[in-house]
Amino acid sequence: MSTLYDENQSGNRNARYNTATNVTNAVPIAQGVQTYLGANDFEIDVTGQIYQGAIDFGVTYTDDVTQAIEEDGWNLLGKPYPSTIDWNSTDWVKQNINDDIYIYQGSISSYHTSIKGVGTNGGMQYIPSSQAFWVKAIGNPLLIGNVKSSVDASF
Repeated sequence: MSTLYDENQSGNRNARYNTATNVTNAVPIAQGVQTYLGANDFEIDVTGQIYQGAIDFGVTYTDDVTQAIEEDGWNLLGKPYPSTIDWNSTDWVKQNINDDIYIYQGSISSYHTSIKGVGTNGGMQYIPSSQAFWVKAIGNPLLIGNVKSSVDASF
């Protein structure tokens, strides 16, 4: 089962997931998808346009006054670049975005995190190819990635 996360929906974080209704559902560029694929290793073949250059991740912040502030501003993003990128790179444009990333790791039922550059549970500032990751917006956010070429692994 695959789900998309919509920060604009009301309710707590768990109420903001939307389950895919069909395998043909479109996923916008930079939108993260959460999918359970089991415990076995597998390979995914990817074809299509290689993304490079500036991409606006479309991060949002909705203040749901019925919820605690900790519930607001979470965005599940998908990294569209084919290379590993560095969250700490100065090539990111980050406005009203916490300087933290969270990547879910099913084998430990927890998150790899990089919080202000300090890793927990094996987390670090590098985001692998095709990886979904969480960021928390505060206020009126803007997040733009800018890979200069298809082989730019440093971001």
